[in-house]
Amino acid sequence: MIFPLFLLLFSNTDLSSVIYYSGDRIHFKIDSSLVKIYGNAEAKYGNLSVSSDTIFYNLDRKFLTAKGGVLFNDGSSDTRAEMMTYDINRGIGDAFNAKTDAENGWFFGKRIRYFEDNVLRIKNGYYTTCELDPPHFWFYSPKMKINIDESLVAEPVLLLVQDLSLIHI
Repeated sequence: MIFPLFLLLFSNTDLSSVIYYSGDRIHFKIDSSLVKIYGNAEAKYGNLSVSSDTIFYNLDRKFLTAKGGVLFNDGSSDTRAEMMTYDINRGIGDAFNAKTDAENGWFFGKRIRYFEDNVLRIKNGYYTTCELDPPHFWFYSPKMKINIDESLVAEPVLLLVQDLSLIHI
């Protein structure tokens, strides 16, 4: 069952403020403006979509939390995570213990922070083009900043092959 959730917080509500959600079980707590979606939970807002075991959405704050088998898509790439939060007003999200697609490879991180302007910040993360899990080689850095399709800044950087550090940059 799919329900459109109209955010009638302002009189000029348009279709861009509609959130579509579905799940096996949905609870709406009117007093706290909280929607709880359990089992095969999905939510869509504009070009953003998230699916997971459980989704909590606060209507007043426009803040979403997804837990368990999270799959997030921003319209251009997929991110898989154990847990994710996303602030719709600010266009900022955090994915925890996450993996995201990158051109010809993947970024992994304990925390991947998404910004509206195609910028990622990754904490304790690595990049690899190896398709195996776990990968045979990767570049590790405790902090990275990625401007999608433009640049990557990371420091320090370690090249690891089979858990052996080969190069420290």
